[in-house]
Amino acid sequence: MSGRGPDKKKRSKRVAPLETRVTKRLDTSGGPDACHVWTGDCNNRGYGRLSSGRRDARPRYVFVHRFAYAMANGPIPDGMKVLHKCDNPPCANQRHLFLGTQKTNSDDMMAKGRHHTGVRPRGARHHAPKLLPHLKEIRMRLKRGESQRSVAKLFGVSSNAIRNIVVGVSYAGEP
Repeated sequence: MSGRGPDKKKRSKRVAPLETRVTKRLDTSGGPDACHVWTGDCNNRGYGRLSSGRRDARPRYVFVHRFAYAMANGPIPDGMKVLHKCDNPPCANQRHLFLGTQKTNSDDMMAKGRHHTGVRPRGARHHAPKLLPHLKEIRMRLKRGESQRSVAKLFGVSSNAIRNIVVGVSYAGEP
């Protein structure tokens, strides 16, 4: 026996249409020209997403900005990307979205300076220069003959970090 009793029926939960679910979760309080920010679930890159309502094995997600573009302009052609003029991934304001290829997206990223150069900032150029206040002491210890390994251990960094100071890769030109 299931424990539900004869008068209780299993109800299937109906899912609201995507359009209703999308408009319900967009913050449009900034007006028609501001970003319409998705307040629901986002992927690890910040793009709003919504489960398509399928209840089988794995949910299928719809990207909110792509759905918003398609609502306003019709189907997105194969191979085309929906790009943001505002560079704000959770934005789904149809005025901020445009179609482009992967190359268009890359060119846009480069033009706006959002690309990653592949070169990691080191030393004083890093956003949190850990060793900057200790450079004089580190250099003094190394000059006295202490090993790079012992100095690294003392300051809680890798011996490569100390080696980079010695060869001038990190903190070059710093006192």
